[in-house]
Amino acid sequence: MGIPRVFSDEQELVIAAEYAEGMSIEQLANKYEASGTAVFKALKMVGQPRRAYRKYQLDETAFEQVSPESYYFTGLFLADGCVRLNRRGCSASLALKASDIDIIERLRNFLKTDKPIGLYSGNSSTQPDNRYPFVSLVICSRRIVDALIRRGVCPDKTFTAKLGDDLVCDANAWRGVIDGDGHLGMHPNTGGGRHFPHIALVGSKPLCEQFADYTHSLIGGIRPSVLRKASVWHVKLAGDRAMPVVRELYGHG
Repeated sequence: MGIPRVFSDEQELVIAAEYAEGMSIEQLANKYEASGTAVFKALKMVGQPRRAYRKYQLDETAFEQVSPESYYFTGLFLADGCVRLNRRGCSASLALKASDIDIIERLRNFLKTDKPIGLYSGNSSTQPDNRYPFVSLVICSRRIVDALIRRGVCPDKTFTAKLGDDLVCDANAWRGVIDGDGHLGMHPNTGGGRHFPHIALVGSKPLCEQFADYTHSLIGGIRPSVLRKASVWHVKLAGDRAMPVVRELYGHG
């Protein structure tokens, strides 16, 4: 004998929607004063796929939000992150030098996850390109991967990376990009006097073209040049032309 239906057609649709938005089976069972089995039955009746079991907590809606943190970490993932999506599974990972562990901690808080941070010595045979200690956070979630891809963070993005159209004019997203693949500093004035700021980005040609357009919208005048540097491209602004960009991204200059 099968499990009897407890909910009406309308209730099953509502339960499925709430489940899709992130409520757990246990939360739904408590809300509707029913068993977990009854909730499973309701989801099955409307064809709602079950989420995979998670060992660690995770807010899978994080990169679907419109917020400064969501945009910042999208930019940082575009610059320094890695998205994997194939038949073997999917993941989004971010690895930074060990001294930047505070950024990884912020990412954990943003994702509302208790997944442990990985700490690596930098001389592992499986990570030959990392000569220094680094920290990483790896998240396995198709929903997060899909959200990042919609925002421009795609697999194999080295030469094609660019921000999604809804982020190209956002200072938070560009601050994430610069923190990942850019440089911000002060140059000494060869004639004496105060130092002058400079800001630069190294990356794919499409991303550098976007950054040139964005900075041009802030400073006017001649559009910054996008120049080739080995297999990648770069954009650099200095002095009075850098100042408005630094202020927009970091609030000082």
